Formats: sequence, C-alpha cells, structure tokens
Amino acid sequence: MKKFILNFVLIICFPAMIFSQQSLNTAGVDYQSSSGSVSIAVGQVFYSTNNSIDGTVSEGILQPYEIFVVTSIENQKMSLDCSVYPNPTTDLLILSFDNEDFLNHKAYLYNATGNIINIIDVKQNQSFISLENQPSGIYFLKITQNSNEVKTFKIIKN
Repeated sequence: MKKFILNFVLIICFPAMIFSQQSLNTAGVDYQSSSGSVSIAVGQVFYSTNNSIDGTVSEGILQPYEIFVVTSIENQKMSLDCSVYPNPTTDLLILSFDNEDFLNHKAYLYNATGNIINIIDVKQNQSFISLENQPSGIYFLKITQNSNEVKTFKIIKN
C-alpha cells in the first residue's frame, strides 16, 4: 500500500506540482535599457512586489484598475414636504410647501434634454410656474436648498 501511495504521488501529483507555478501567457513583451529590464505578460497569475525609495512595482500579475465617473454625491437624505400640481398640466404649475420650511429653496425647471428653462426663488408657501410658452412634453422640476438637491418632480405638459 505504501508503494502505491508513493507511486501515486510521484506519477500523478509531482508533475502537477512542477507545472503548477508556470503560466500560460497570451501575449507579452520584454523591454531592456542600461538601467534595467522589464518583462510584461498578459495572463500571468503569480506576482512579487519590489519596494524601493523611488516606488513600488508589482510584477507578474495583471493589475486591475477601474475607471468611474462620480455623477452625484448624496451626503444625507433630506426630506421635504412639498407638492407640485396639477400634473399633467397645460400651462401653469403650482409648487406648494406644506410647512414654513421653504426658505433658501430654489426650483429649477429643466426640459427633457437637460436645459434649464426657468429658475424660481421660492419666497412663499406657494409658487406659480408658467409653462404657457413651452411645447408639450416631459419636464423636470428640481428643488434645491442651499445648493443641495432635495427633491425632483417629473412634470408632463399636455
């Protein structure tokens, strides 16, 4: 039985151990200069890290990186008791605040392409927004407080 296990290890496992540290690269290139050389390979799975005063290099691994664009940052959820009516509308919108917390608010009216059509400084519990000269379509009314977006309404004009 011991001979069987030894043969199994030598015949089956040992070759797998020998080739387990190799990689199958799909592409690569070598660069050489008087200050050193660099080998770059696509498909390598093992790596080592070299540190020096000038910096750190991780060699032998595909270095992942992610490119992303921050489109908005939400610091905190703000709630606002307000409403816009009638929706859908034909020519006039009413922006109504349910309490006295309308100070430092502005309303921005955007068309479907994102262009600002009107900016309203909110000074009362009710503000009237005219869509009389605007074509039928979808609009967005964004409410801000101290330049922070609080709420956005989708408006339909018939």
